[in-house]
Amino acid sequence: MFRIVRIATFIVAAASVAWMVRLAVFGGINIVVAGHLIRSNDPWRPFEWAFGSAVLFAIVGGGPAVVRVWRRAVEIVPGMGRFVSARGSALVIAAAVFSIGAVYATTAASGADGSGYVSQADRWIHDTLKPPQPWVGQVPWPNPRWTFTPLGYRPVDDAPPYAQAPTYSPGLPLMMAAAKIVGGQAALFLVLPSCGAVLVLATFGVASRVRGPAAGLIAAWLVATSPIVLSMLVLPMSDVPVAAAWIAAFFFLIGDGASSAVAAGLLSTVAVLIRPNLVFLAPIMSLWFLVRTQPPPSSFRRRLRDVVLFYAGVAPGVIFIGVLFTYFFGSPFVSGYGRFADSLDRSNVWPNMRLYFHWAMGTQRTFTIVGLIGLVGSVAPFLWPKGNARRAVAIAALMVVAITAEYVAYIVFDSWAFLRFFLPAWPLLAVGAAGVVAALIDRRPIAVKFAVIAGVIAVGASGIRTARDLSAFDLWHGNRRYTAAAAIIHDISPENSVVFSMEQSGALRYYSGRMPLRYDEMPPDWLDKSIDWLAASGVHSYAVLDAWELEPFRERFKDQRAVHGLDTPIVLYQAYRQGAIVYFYDLTTPPVTGTPPRIITETNPGQWRDWPAGPEPTLVFQRALSQR
Repeated sequence: MFRIVRIATFIVAAASVAWMVRLAVFGGINIVVAGHLIRSNDPWRPFEWAFGSAVLFAIVGGGPAVVRVWRRAVEIVPGMGRFVSARGSALVIAAAVFSIGAVYATTAASGADGSGYVSQADRWIHDTLKPPQPWVGQVPWPNPRWTFTPLGYRPVDDAPPYAQAPTYSPGLPLMMAAAKIVGGQAALFLVLPSCGAVLVLATFGVASRVRGPAAGLIAAWLVATSPIVLSMLVLPMSDVPVAAAWIAAFFFLIGDGASSAVAAGLLSTVAVLIRPNLVFLAPIMSLWFLVRTQPPPSSFRRRLRDVVLFYAGVAPGVIFIGVLFTYFFGSPFVSGYGRFADSLDRSNVWPNMRLYFHWAMGTQRTFTIVGLIGLVGSVAPFLWPKGNARRAVAIAALMVVAITAEYVAYIVFDSWAFLRFFLPAWPLLAVGAAGVVAALIDRRPIAVKFAVIAGVIAVGASGIRTARDLSAFDLWHGNRRYTAAAAIIHDISPENSVVFSMEQSGALRYYSGRMPLRYDEMPPDWLDKSIDWLAASGVHSYAVLDAWELEPFRERFKDQRAVHGLDTPIVLYQAYRQGAIVYFYDLTTPPVTGTPPRIITETNPGQWRDWPAGPEPTLVFQRALSQR
């Protein structure tokens, strides 16, 4: 009887996995059989069948049989067993993370962060880091420098040429620029998936060094299935890259020899270039050279050598950032956000602690709690049998404390997605959790091992499902509206135009070749006057607004004539599946009230994938300055 159940559950599990892969790679199906519609679109449904069948298979005694078959298979090639069981599995997980990032990537210069990073990559390539805005001095309205500054940039000159500079740090844009030079626009958006794969592999490496290959595989699985990792993996933002850089640096830090110290320092430089405000992690990491035990001959000179080599690797990043910030903003201590210390306040600590705790418990309760237990228990030999492992985990715990201390004092935000600030701590938590799990399965009966491993798999599966429920795999549907909106405004507008916008401003400047004008920086009583002045100067005015921007726009300019035209858009674009709507308006010559707009309902968002950058927009005012 048990044999029949084992065979049946194995077949169901294998078939479910095959069908899950088919749906994930090729999409769902909708077919009619004998007059009945059959649908299969959700890859997580067969995953649930596969998981349930696998658990039942193990319960009825199938686990030991699989172990025996697996061992026989890998022993066909001498010495391959350990590789296949640990490192090979980690490679598979890393490859899966890369594939998810590549398939579900938004591939659009979206919003403030996305457009800021992607456009800065192009500016590094074309050596236009501080684009001049000579027309700024010719317009009559107040605050003109900011009105012509898209999201992701800030004005840096009070006088001609009124240049702008990027808000964001250069690490990720430099990586994107290198990828684009090699592989074009498509390669630019593969940087994030590649960093995701590095994050998984480096987490595996650290956990393997401090607790063994099994712990490494557990840690890799936990970090790969984290909802916040998966959500940030598909967006062109710096959170996954900076986490990958720091954990990779930590991996080499706890290695042996001078080359490991140099590699740890150089990877720390990459991390500092990506996010300079975390530079304090380097001094914490360097404590390793003081506390580690070394095989003979151990000496102070050797420790000093490794410290010097480590900081020699860190120094280029610190120096480069200081020089770049001085060039952009006049001081090595001022970034595109201003002085970071000015954003820290003790009054933010308690609200942030409550919010971040709530978000962590709501999205990854087990992972967070078990990870913290593992890090706090860095002194416990039953968790970390090796002395150097305990010292390494203690340093990891200090890093997590330092990251937490900084960000709980930072600005208070209102979305769970800002857990992304803590992503550099996430692989360290995964290592801590893996240590606890490894301790639970050490020298336990095989039934206990299977139960614990099933629990780990369930935690990862729950993380994937949470990411799906929080739209991590659907963000690309709506975010490609930025590319579509830029393409539409390019087609319907003359070259010498401005586009009143805010959310869309960065993407419009990058893709459309038209000049965005930030309505949120325009004084409320200047909307009509600016449109009239621009028209008299030979410049046509449009507006591009996401649906959620309509009411704020109406409220800001409620006494202005142009607001009445919001009832008559010239184009209405609806994004694929998510239904995000973008409205297009002609502010200079609005259509007659009641004129129906041209409606574009997107059915093939694939055409907006890897859309190329447009030309740098310019403005020419066809009137003498004395006529202003």
